[in-house]
Amino acid sequence: IDAIKNSLRRVSVDDLKKASLYICRAKKQEKIWTYGLSRPCDGCMSAIADFDIRRVVYSLDNEGYEEL
Repeated sequence: IDAIKNSLRRVSVDDLKKASLYICRAKKQEKIWTYGLSRPCDGCMSAIADFDIRRVVYSLDNEGYEEL
């Protein structure tokens, strides 16, 4: 939600509809940094839907990504 709010300082709501939202979480496991699951929560998904952001990409545990 904070990323959406901050982006509206620079782009219009119409431009935001055309944007892709990338979400990544980094976590440390025994001195090694890896990706963590960063799937948006229900509140964030509601904001994403309210602004009609159609492409959301988020990291999965350890490696890879998934697209909504």
